[in-house]
Amino acid sequence: MMDDYRLGSFNTDDIYAIDHKRMEIGFLQESLKIDDACKFYEYGAICRGGCFRNRDKMLIGKYHSRFCSTYRMFFESCMLKLLDAAKRFVSQEYNNKHKME
Repeated sequence: MMDDYRLGSFNTDDIYAIDHKRMEIGFLQESLKIDDACKFYEYGAICRGGCFRNRDKMLIGKYHSRFCSTYRMFFESCMLKLLDAAKRFVSQEYNNKHKME
């Protein structure tokens, strides 16, 4: 896999080389530059602009996900089910923790 955001490989590079590459290309800083529409979108805090590798750079220097419409459809149709699953998981974890005490 070769791309502009390749940080390295744990098979051939040590963690310091990978971290150096991450800082060199500004991966984290660039990934925070998302389209304003994402920031104010109802599910923006969950989606967070999607995977950085799947974003296209806009003329204004921010990024927009090429799968934005797909994420919108997914969250709009599945959010209630996701919230329900999360509530059940948290409740189950809480109950399991208190059974052990």
